[in-house]
Amino acid sequence: MSEEDIIGEIEALLKKVDLKESDFEKKEKVPGVKAPAHDKIVEEIDNYWSAKSPYLSRFSAYGIDFIGRKSSEGSILLAVEVDSGYWRAVESCLKLADIRCPNKVWIYITNEQRQYAKENFEYTLKEIRKLLRIRNENKSEFGNFAAFLKTPRDFRKEVIF
Repeated sequence: MSEEDIIGEIEALLKKVDLKESDFEKKEKVPGVKAPAHDKIVEEIDNYWSAKSPYLSRFSAYGIDFIGRKSSEGSILLAVEVDSGYWRAVESCLKLADIRCPNKVWIYITNEQRQYAKENFEYTLKEIRKLLRIRNENKSEFGNFAAFLKTPRDFRKEVIF
């Protein structure tokens, strides 16, 4: 598995995931309970990683949605955060920024109307870039970083680093 190809492979995987409106309906209206869409995305990434490497750690001690390791005790090659609320992006990106990893991905999943989803994604990208600027982050230290918008109707990728 080439480290350079990982984000491209995640992009291809996300394009294939079929999110439906019903995937955003929580079974319980309790804080901390995630919509099935969240688990669907994380499960697809889990399946992808398991096929690539037998070593992985989901829902790690880092509080990150998915961590993919080089080996059972090896370095982290992929860290993914999935959020259904755009307002969680900065907190998620702080978690990603605080670990060493060559490939980091933030995925915004939503069933909002097309215009709202795009506006919220644009706003979030500005906030993420502001956070990274404040922290003086750069690609050589931060690693590859891409943000994705995934809805039942739309898909978009934004390379940040």
